[in-house]
Amino acid sequence: MRASGRVLLGVAALLVACARQEPPPGFKDAQPAEPPKPAIDPSAATSDNYYRPSQLDPLTRIMVATPRDAYEESVKKMTGTSLRPDALQMVCSQWFPAHGHDVADSFMAWRKKNDAALTDIDKHAAAIWQSNAGTDTAYVKRVKPQIRKNLYDEMMRTFDALPTAEFEKVCIDYGPLLRLPEWDLEKRWKRDLRAMRAHALAAAQ
Repeated sequence: MRASGRVLLGVAALLVACARQEPPPGFKDAQPAEPPKPAIDPSAATSDNYYRPSQLDPLTRIMVATPRDAYEESVKKMTGTSLRPDALQMVCSQWFPAHGHDVADSFMAWRKKNDAALTDIDKHAAAIWQSNAGTDTAYVKRVKPQIRKNLYDEMMRTFDALPTAEFEKVCIDYGPLLRLPEWDLEKRWKRDLRAMRAHALAAAQ
């Protein structure tokens, strides 16, 4: 692999490595970091679970809810991964505006190509969040933006450890990266998407 390719693919936790290759350290289908847990009076702690669900703010509680089955686990994975291109284009547009137009065009082209998969993932994710919300349904619309923000923050921490030239190289190569076969979501997640689409949305609500 050329040096430029190693720089691009080796940026930890930005996007996902080729499915047929061993991913570099940190370069995998990792979910975004969970939001920071709120400060809680230590006197309220229990020996087995310091942060009980009832003590979390509603948005955090919806986001960190444990998937109840393989379907929810799959939707959670696809949601987090599919938001990475969006978060990365936000990073590149902010820090390297000279490449912002090309990055935005590449993102929109990728979004259009994968619209059916992304739309269906969004619908199923929203249904799951709705089922996790209980009476706090007003927070459901804030979950996706919060996941994207968490990814943005994660990428910024990664970029803080990179020389500026390597940081910029990732943004320059943003378009070619999204044109890799691994980012054709209908092919990459063929089985997952088929199983998801066969799952009635009403069952997750």
